[in-house]
Amino acid sequence: NIPIQIEGESGSGKRTLAWSIHGSSGASGPFVSIDCSGCSAAELQSSYSEAANGTLYLENIDALDEKIQKVLVHLLDVNIYSSVDTKSRVRTITASEID
Repeated sequence: NIPIQIEGESGSGKRTLAWSIHGSSGASGPFVSIDCSGCSAAELQSSYSEAANGTLYLENIDALDEKIQKVLVHLLDVNIYSSVDTKSRVRTITASEID
């Protein structure tokens, strides 16, 4: 139940590895994938909500705009999505082609 960073070349199976981690984690929620290239803050927050009790896979994390990085840092600090009726945890797996 910790954030994970996967690094590797394009086509090296980063998404497959993330899916395998999610599948073996016993998470009750979904695997939600988002490509961070051109991602908006609203899209990131929505995806974080969709991944409640599951895994949020952030591909091309290095492409996030600085403003959106701040949103992500806040979500990771809190690591709880809450609405009126629910409180949920989200496992975060990020991927990048660069170190």
